[in-house]
Amino acid sequence: MLTILHTIFGVLTFGLAIFSLITKNFEYRHFMLLSMSLMFLIMGIKEFRKEKKATAYSLVLLSVFALIVAIQGFILF
Repeated sequence: MLTILHTIFGVLTFGLAIFSLITKNFEYRHFMLLSMSLMFLIMGIKEFRKEKKATAYSLVLLSVFALIVAIQGFILF
C-alpha cells in the first residue's frame, strides 16, 4: 500500500513539475509541494519500517518543512 501511494505522489509531483516547466505556469507549485511533502512522508514511514532511523527522521523532517512551505503558499498567495 505504501509503495502504491509513494508511486502515485511521485508521478503527481513529477507531472506537475514538468507541466510547470513546459507551460511556464507556476500557479500549481503549491500542489506540487504538497504532493512532494506527502511523498517524503511515505518514504520516511517506509524507512522506519526498514529500521533506518536516521534516514527516516531526515525524510520526515523534510516532509514537515515542505508541508509548511506549501501551507504558506496556499495562505499567502
